[in-house]
Amino acid sequence: ASGLFDHQGKLYYISEKNLPSIKRLENFWKRLQIRSGVPSSKNKKIYYPLPRSEILELLALRASGAIFEDHASFREICEFYDGLDQPRPELALPKTLPIALKPYQHLAVQWLYDLYRLRLGAILADDMGLGKTPQTIAFLELLRSKKQMGPTLIVVPSSLVLNWTSEIQRFAPKLPVYCFDSKFPDTIEKKVQKQDHCVVIATYGLLTEHIHFFETLVWNICVFDEAQNLKNILAKRTEAARKLQARFKLCLTGTPLENHMGELYALLDLVVPGCLGNYLSFRDRYVQPDVILGEDIEFLKLKMRPLVLRRTKAQILSELPEKIQSTIKLPFEKRQEKIYRDIALAGNQKIKEILQQKGASRTQLEMLAALLRLRQACSDPGGLPGVRYLLKPPKIAALQEALTEITTNGQSALVFTQFLATFHRMEKAFQKEGILVFSMNGSTSIRERASVLKKFQEETRGCVLLMTLKTGGVGLNLVKASYVFHLEPWWNPAAENQATDRAHRMGQSRCVQVFRYLMQDSVEEKIQTLQGRKQATFDALFSETENLSTKIKKSPGGILTQSDFEYLIRSEGCSDFVDNAQQLGQ
Repeated sequence: ASGLFDHQGKLYYISEKNLPSIKRLENFWKRLQIRSGVPSSKNKKIYYPLPRSEILELLALRASGAIFEDHASFREICEFYDGLDQPRPELALPKTLPIALKPYQHLAVQWLYDLYRLRLGAILADDMGLGKTPQTIAFLELLRSKKQMGPTLIVVPSSLVLNWTSEIQRFAPKLPVYCFDSKFPDTIEKKVQKQDHCVVIATYGLLTEHIHFFETLVWNICVFDEAQNLKNILAKRTEAARKLQARFKLCLTGTPLENHMGELYALLDLVVPGCLGNYLSFRDRYVQPDVILGEDIEFLKLKMRPLVLRRTKAQILSELPEKIQSTIKLPFEKRQEKIYRDIALAGNQKIKEILQQKGASRTQLEMLAALLRLRQACSDPGGLPGVRYLLKPPKIAALQEALTEITTNGQSALVFTQFLATFHRMEKAFQKEGILVFSMNGSTSIRERASVLKKFQEETRGCVLLMTLKTGGVGLNLVKASYVFHLEPWWNPAAENQATDRAHRMGQSRCVQVFRYLMQDSVEEKIQTLQGRKQATFDALFSETENLSTKIKKSPGGILTQSDFEYLIRSEGCSDFVDNAQQLGQ
């Protein structure tokens, strides 16, 4: 603790600033010795085999001040690591790319090509709207032009299959593309076995369902779009992705971390297995503690630095129009407020009874169900089972008024909701009001979605695109709209940001105005507070500043505690409700 240590009869002093680096080097050395067992010796020197996955830690230790003996292959990797932030000679892109890339996109292609040559992996985590898809396609076309691409698998959400095929046609028209069809796998199997230069597009659902087919093939490159779909390391789709054999794996996501550090581990361990060590050890340090030490965050940033490239729109696109965000709080309508309070009181009493009878572990589903009903009551009580509510809810009335003005002026808007009943009610209300509305939700087929999007983009009049958050929140380019409305707050700010950035992205020429509707004195206000806690962890990990505090509070995990529930359902405006909620812990 004092920084003094005895070595061969001599006392040495290490400053407090350098102690973390020495501890890291010592831990690395111990793990290497334990794992390797008896080392080999050559010319009286001791050699320990070093797995390729350990190179990241070696680089991080070097960046912390450790000195290593020079070696040709290691020197190449070090030069890449040291040059990450330095100007470089521009990589010549193939003339077969019909559209010129922006300078920051050109740099990303260079970065991907470097990692490919080093046989590592990558997470392209650029902010939503910066063009991860065209950057990836340009990288693939570069490899194809050099006859290095080979069979490439791109795994996407079902809503983005047509988007990828059209973007490849636009940016790399000479690139052969096949969409996986479980009825006709033979063609793809022959192409892969021959190591033909081609792209195969499959959905996450098909990958999971037919993993026995995909894992028997040897791919050169695997790309996972919207890779936050693989954030749960225990999920079947993540397990399927990890089984794929590929020289190079690439994750594309604007949100590499949404809830906790374990999600980032799942992605990094997918692209370079073992690069962050054992999951249980990682979990003990970065997921389970109530606080995460700043020095641990800094070391993690050093390790992931070569594999993760993230640029924000604020850093890159100074010419991108402003995004103005506003939160609009609305008072409850009287009948709506009574419904809301009745649900809260009934849910509170039920949780109290379960706690007494079965214990806290059995209350999770009941708490989540109660919160879901409360959130739905905020948007449209009429969508709740067994509830008769014929009035127009305050949110829908306010939204309808705003959209009437927007569309009358020839402008267009995106509207997101999380509830199907609310979705259908809004759609009918807008049509009745004469507002031109296009819509899609989870039940809309892939081809129908493509048709809806095409009609919306080509419509010359002011109009509205109504979507559920999960359906329209990722991968779409909707710059026709300059207004975005969120009818409900979501638990995770990343989900909202992804949806918003369907409009605020490259190609947008107008200021984008974002409106969030919240019911005053409700669970929705509390959700915003929880959102802020999650954002703090993300900012700490991806911040470029070196002046982090010594520790950060861990983001809340997926378990809803009794105190969380009390906090969320407490209504400051109703004293009898507050008293009842407080009884929960007694």
